[in-house]
Amino acid sequence: MATDFPNSPANGATHTFGGTVYTYSTSVGAWTAGSSAGGASVTVSETAPSSPAEGDLWFDPSVLKTFVYYNDGTANQWVQNNPTGGGGSSGGGASVTASDTAPSSPSAGDLWYKSDTNALYVYYNDGDSSQWVGVSGPTGAAGVDGVDGVDGVDAAGITKSASDPTITTNGSVGDLWLNTTNGEMYALTDATSNDNVWTNIGEGTGNISSILVASGGTETTYTSNNINYKVHTFTSSGTFTVSNSGEVDYLVIAGGGSGGAQHGGGGGAGGYRAGSNFSVPAGSYSITVGAGGAFATGASPNSGSSGTNSVFSSITSLGGGWGEGWSAGSGNTAGSGGSGGGASLNGTGGAGTSGQGYAGGSSTSSSTFPNGGGGGGGSAGVGEDSINLSRAGNGGSGTASTITGTSVTRAGGGGGGSHSPYAIGTGGSGGGGDGGIGNSGAGVAGVVNTGSGGGGSGSNASNSGAGASGIVILRYIT
Repeated sequence: MATDFPNSPANGATHTFGGTVYTYSTSVGAWTAGSSAGGASVTVSETAPSSPAEGDLWFDPSVLKTFVYYNDGTANQWVQNNPTGGGGSSGGGASVTASDTAPSSPSAGDLWYKSDTNALYVYYNDGDSSQWVGVSGPTGAAGVDGVDGVDGVDAAGITKSASDPTITTNGSVGDLWLNTTNGEMYALTDATSNDNVWTNIGEGTGNISSILVASGGTETTYTSNNINYKVHTFTSSGTFTVSNSGEVDYLVIAGGGSGGAQHGGGGGAGGYRAGSNFSVPAGSYSITVGAGGAFATGASPNSGSSGTNSVFSSITSLGGGWGEGWSAGSGNTAGSGGSGGGASLNGTGGAGTSGQGYAGGSSTSSSTFPNGGGGGGGSAGVGEDSINLSRAGNGGSGTASTITGTSVTRAGGGGGGSHSPYAIGTGGSGGGGDGGIGNSGAGVAGVVNTGSGGGGSGSNASNSGAGASGIVILRYIT
């Protein structure tokens, strides 16, 4: 059952044959089967397909021949498309070509798989003209995790549209959508409800080339809400090398200050800075991880030492302030920094830096009643003042972060040291060192790579606690 396709058709012209509506496309120079009619089934097998429909094609690779299922009203049968040969080898059969462009010099019955659009065409000659006619069309651009046929899905599998995509039964958590109105990236975090839940992940342009590729530090990965993250952790200075630009979340903590000796104040925590969607063009970035302040001895002068700064690109966190020692004299001020150190002997706690940490605690201790020093400031709270004739001040609290995939609290202030029999000040949450008590009561160092302050020491010649080294952590979506 043949049909005559119109000669010299215009773009968009239609023709119905065998229950299928064909549309002519000037861009490919061929008639394409419309999706409403379903298109013909095309099977590649050494055995004929079961339950075929009229117009279905079967390519037998064992003989390199193509057959069409034909119903003339009397019998249903597979008929060879090109029984006289041509377009193939000397043994006859149809030629099958996979290419972005149409084959030259085709013969009737030849097949062309247009690889850039996933479409299959058969070369048809109705006696008046020869032309490529689509027998199966592309089903839509492939999306992410089964999101098919959505307009504007690019080669990276990211849906680009001004409103959230309509996804019904085949959307998967983790699918990506670029909102072309605000330029932000979203991930599908709930595909079970009637209204799909899209969560902003701030990835920007949505082009696959914008996904960061980098190296440096200790690299780890984790997955949350079906989104994959890569984490670079620097516990010492190094280089972060970006080979494909993108955006990172960052946590930059400086070294903590050490505590003071002899009823000394606790050391202040290093400056704490955290942020997200920080742009990093391709290149090398020097990472500086600040050191903690060295402990103070009981000998005069016995104030502590400040921590040093941590740096990533334009992000600088300031080292924590030193805790004041007894021999500094009455009424002095402890060291300032990311967070301020605690004071001793009626002194005033050091100042913190806005956006990085808090002030240290003051001391009500005197030469007559040397009960203890104030607590060092933490990244999330002030150091406590010493309580007269009771105990030294506690260190300020640290801040929790899930940048590595697990919640970890860092940058607590050091606790103040105490004269016996008064109680010590305890270190702030996140690694702050406890203060010491009495003649052999050394202060406790801050926990390494938390940027926490060290504790002040007790009486006489005992050493204070050293400040903790800082840390730099960078995270991005992969």
